[in-house]
Parts: sequence; structure tokens; C-alpha cells
Amino acid sequence: TQRAFARIIATTGSSVTHLILPLKANLLAQFESSELVDSMNFIGLLIHKLQSELFNVLDELIGPLSAHITHLLNQPITGADDGVEHAETKHAYLTLLTNVMSSDLHDIFITDRNKATFEPPLISLSRWAEDISDSSSQKSAFAFLSRCVQAWRRPATAANGQVQGVPGFEQFVYEHLVPTAFAVLSSPQFN
Repeated sequence: TQRAFARIIATTGSSVTHLILPLKANLLAQFESSELVDSMNFIGLLIHKLQSELFNVLDELIGPLSAHITHLLNQPITGADDGVEHAETKHAYLTLLTNVMSSDLHDIFITDRNKATFEPPLISLSRWAEDISDSSSQKSAFAFLSRCVQAWRRPATAANGQVQGVPGFEQFVYEHLVPTAFAVLSSPQFN
């Protein structure tokens, strides 16, 4: 389905973006972990191809997608296959989040629809950044969090009264990200 849809997007462009959300919403509830990885890679390709034209779709999709991924990643790992699927899912999710940030679509995380669920994924990412045993995910998590700080480090309100940054984000940085960075750097296992 995704492969066929990718071919359609290649020829039609953004005129079919309104069809992406129903497709993903229906498939999201039925995805297994390996299919979810393919789906996130597909969304990454769409982000690259359609950029800002995908904002509304991502705005509606990122919350349920993040919740589903968080649920999957919080399941216990019971064997080698589960470990591989867990690592692939985490990697694909981090890649997707980084694609969103590098395509200047980061405002999807702070829309009215998503701002209430914005902090839990950031906390998960800060925990992944602390995990020295998974250096690839650790680096990706730090890269994503760094982009978040670059995007939202400004004061919430400028001198002219316009909203610039994310209210409370500066506090999150000092309460979670700064301690995470120092914990990793001061760890005896840090290499």
C-alpha cells in the first residue's frame, strides 16, 4: 500500500496529501513493529518531498503515532527478535523526529492539538540520551534535543509581545536536558 502510495505521490505531488491521514490512521491501529518502521520511513520520504505541504497531516498524525510508538517501546523485550525490532523502531522514530525538525516542521509538536502531549516524548528522548549502552540512539536523541533547543530556546514572548518560544521549555531544558548532558559526560562508561 505504502509503495503504491509513494508512486502516486511522486506523480501527483501535494494534491493527494489529504488522503495520507486516513490511510495512516487506519493502518496505524493495525501495524506490527516492522510495518511501523516502514511507515515512519515512508513519512520521512513524504516530509522530504512535500515539506510544509505536509504540516496539517503531520499535525494530526504525530500525536497518535508517538503514543503508539511509546507504547511499543515500553513493552518488555522477551527475546533477540524483540530486541532487534525495538532497536529498529527506536531508530526509525528518532530519524522521523529529526526529519521533522530539520524540515522546519517542528511547530507540529506545539500546536493546540499536540502541546498537551509534547513533554512525555521529550522526557523519553532525554532518557534515551542517557543510555550509554545504545550509542546510536543516544547520539540521535541528543541531536534531536539539540534541534529542539535551537528552535525553542527563545523567551516565550518577545519585547513586542509576539510569541516566539515555547512557554515552559526553558524550564524543561534546565530540569531535564542540562542534568542529562552532565550525567552522560560524567559517567565512567562515557567514551
